Amino acid sequence: MQHQGDFMINADLIIKQLQCAVCINEFNNAFITKCGHSFCYNCIEEVINRYHKCPLCNLDLNKTDIFKNNQINQIKQIIDEQKKQQLNNKVNNIFGDQTANTFLPDYKMISDIFKNAVQQMYNIYESKYIDAIEEYKTRQQELKIEYIQKLEVVMEDEVKEQITINYKEAMKQIENSFKQLKEYYAECVHKTLEQFKCEQIDILIQIVLPQQNTQFPWPFKVSNRISSIAEVIHSHFDKKNDPIQNFDPTRLKIVFCKPQDLYKITQQVIRMELDVISQQYQIYPMNSEIFLASLGQVKQGSIIVVMGEIKLKSQQPKECITYKFNKDRLVDYFSCQQCGIHWVCQICKDFCHQGHQLKVYRQQVKPDWACCYCVSKGFCKALNKNNQ
Repeated sequence: MQHQGDFMINADLIIKQLQCAVCINEFNNAFITKCGHSFCYNCIEEVINRYHKCPLCNLDLNKTDIFKNNQINQIKQIIDEQKKQQLNNKVNNIFGDQTANTFLPDYKMISDIFKNAVQQMYNIYESKYIDAIEEYKTRQQELKIEYIQKLEVVMEDEVKEQITINYKEAMKQIENSFKQLKEYYAECVHKTLEQFKCEQIDILIQIVLPQQNTQFPWPFKVSNRISSIAEVIHSHFDKKNDPIQNFDPTRLKIVFCKPQDLYKITQQVIRMELDVISQQYQIYPMNSEIFLASLGQVKQGSIIVVMGEIKLKSQQPKECITYKFNKDRLVDYFSCQQCGIHWVCQICKDFCHQGHQLKVYRQQVKPDWACCYCVSKGFCKALNKNNQ
């Protein structure tokens, strides 16, 4: 073959073609399907076991329809070696070339470990940050093109002015989003430097708990499984000093939803309309050991809605006066018209008879015994003398 001479190409264009469409990472042991699509072996194996179809074209597949992609694996090996060599050069520029070290080999161990750790950190953070910058620029460019196209078809000055206002506001939101992402990356880098271990920057998703009216971000890693969400929820409420009292992952489920469908889904979860949700979305048990990345639904800003009962300390039943009776305490009693009883204590009035029509029955009474007719008549939902 005739030598064509040296030429330069953009390596990023090739590297992007070496990403698995399931886990959104570079191929790890690439396999190709009979329909011509390549995936990591573990990723395509998981998808075939669950859905028996190609994730990209929905062609029916089984394990006999996938084959090792030797060419892709060899190309990736070459690129990895070149990237490693470039990182070596960059690190050597920072720390100096250690190959001329005159010490005995054993004395180089610490410096070699340090260099390898720095190379690993540099590779992860630089590549992720470059990807973030490219996405930021792309979003800005798309927004600008859309803005120009809208101005070209509008004649009224007032409409043009409103379009310009909307454009500037949308651009500001993109800039704020990128600023938050930069701060998050910087936080991860500082944390890594403090502990001197390589923290992996992955996708920032949102976990929503409609029953608790709570939403919080979670920087999920490729190695996380669905079952990891249980520990994340526990940790979140522990940090808020409102620990979970009743939590059974085997009775909880999750669903991925689009941002525009979040309000509808949360209302359906509150109303316990799981059958309605399942008609449009795939529901997963929270104790599942499926890798989140293998589902192909987890992207930057993805939303996971949690379904099921979670009881926090702040949601625990209140204490009726009969629970820890104090004969020296003055008590206000009320009458409940719906339930037809008198002698209802203040706690039961607010907790057990919420929304009922109540009126004052006796004020500042000093009871001789643990008296609350809400308990004796079987209406009490609070902690009381009968359920200690």
